Amino acid sequence: MSYSPFYGQVTGYVEVSGGVLLLFRGTTFLGAIISLVAMINVVFMDIGYDVTVKLFAIHLLLMVMVLVGFNLQRLIQFFVLNKTTIQPVKYEPFLPKKYKTLQSILKLAIIGYFIVVQYNVQSERVEKKYAKNEAPSLTRVYFVKSQTINGKDIADAEVSESAHWKSIFINGSAFLKNSLVIENGQGRRRYFSTKTDTLNKTIVFYPFRGKEEDSNTFTYEKLEDKTVRFEGIYQGATISIVTQPKAFEDYRLIKSKIKWIRDLK
Repeated sequence: MSYSPFYGQVTGYVEVSGGVLLLFRGTTFLGAIISLVAMINVVFMDIGYDVTVKLFAIHLLLMVMVLVGFNLQRLIQFFVLNKTTIQPVKYEPFLPKKYKTLQSILKLAIIGYFIVVQYNVQSERVEKKYAKNEAPSLTRVYFVKSQTINGKDIADAEVSESAHWKSIFINGSAFLKNSLVIENGQGRRRYFSTKTDTLNKTIVFYPFRGKEEDSNTFTYEKLEDKTVRFEGIYQGATISIVTQPKAFEDYRLIKSKIKWIRDLK
């Protein structure tokens, strides 16, 4: 999603607008229709890309389908049978009319509360996003080109498949600064906190939320062919890795931005 901020923002506005319309009885149906379209898109994306919150998205979709279901007969009459529909009768299940003002005040208070809470959450996220990063120049994903363990090529070393490294993410999360993630050939990832010394070109990393005593130290060197070599001791073995770095700005959608007209040459 972060490869195209425009798409993420637009889908976010659609979801929020549908949710806001659901808060008021007169616009519930319109909000349900907008939310239905938005949540179908979200559910398919979560399933297609194996996002971990797919069950939560499915639950939201089912809730929206219940709201749309109250007007299912009207939808069929209008879109399928091409017949005139009548305005639905507003149903007030709980409070008599004399408590209508109290109901409106309570609703506005609840809405105001969630707006304030959400604003504080977003402010905290923005603060973390722009928190101090010890090594912004190293913020990259590093794809492993070659790897040696104890002086032997990874193909010749008698090690398990999990020891094969596929990529290294340094400060890969916008909200988790000073971090390092190692992804092995099996797709499994290990997360570490880091302390970087750009003068001595060293990275000290230890298990995320772990103890600094369990740290490992790697040195790094930028080579002439724009590759980066990492060397150090990890889990008792001497590791040397040559990587091809790729910055966030190098991805196509980030680098080229939105183009309304594309040259086909």
